[in-house]
Amino acid sequence: MDHAILACYGWDDLESGHAFYPNERGQIRYTISPEARREVLARLVGLNLEMAQTDNFKPPSLPVRKRSRSKPFFTIEEMDEDETGGN
Repeated sequence: MDHAILACYGWDDLESGHAFYPNERGQIRYTISPEARREVLARLVGLNLEMAQTDNFKPPSLPVRKRSRSKPFFTIEEMDEDETGGN
């Protein structure tokens, strides 16, 4: 699938170097090489800048979420009561 996505961007020249690599958390994952990852990110940043410099670019409007005023599941006092056995 990664090769298909790279092809959609016209980046057939990029060697993905798929193998098992550690991530930021120290977990081993099957993914593209760190070098390919840096190159993909650099190209995406370039595309982003290119799009932002066009005359018809409009940043997406993000929906504003209202804060929930729902009642919490429990209060600190209730937690304290549970720990002390209700006394």
